Amino acid sequence: IVFYRTFSSIFFINGLEDDDTAFDSRILTGLIADPSIDGEWRIGQNLNGSEQFVGRMQDFRLYQMALTNRDIFEVWSGKIPQLYIQSECRCPGSHPRVHPLVQRYCIPNGADDTTNDRVLRLNPEAHPLSYINDNDIGTTWISSIFKTTEHLRHGVTITIDLENGQYQVSLKINIHGLIILILAGFS
Repeated sequence: IVFYRTFSSIFFINGLEDDDTAFDSRILTGLIADPSIDGEWRIGQNLNGSEQFVGRMQDFRLYQMALTNRDIFEVWSGKIPQLYIQSECRCPGSHPRVHPLVQRYCIPNGADDTTNDRVLRLNPEAHPLSYINDNDIGTTWISSIFKTTEHLRHGVTITIDLENGQYQVSLKINIHGLIILILAGFS
């Protein structure tokens, strides 16, 4: 927060717009240093110290790594924005923005929503239960509950809660080499 005379404003050097896209971002190619004074930092002054910031700076934070968009929001609000699939998994610094259409991917700041320059936010081998109802036909859920067929002798009950969309559900069950495929459409 910056106070200047009677006005106040909030800003981040790499802050977010209203739609959670980056206002501006730059990737540093080297260390931050002030060559004129042996690496001493000046906050609130220009490089040679001839002009000084007029106002009051209440907070200054410096991080060793660039924050992702969700990290910046968490610093500002105290809460990390929730995602439908494994919200605790973060985007890498190279692709700091969660893809707005397919939340299992991250994309670079400034990239269009249809970009192919994307990386997985989750491990490619992950198949969490929340994938079963994520409104994305590109994801699959794999159950590891039944490790042997002995568990299947008492029957299996599958309950699907259709909260958000239309679904085509296919179940593939392999019992002693016999594969049972069940297809069902719901809307």
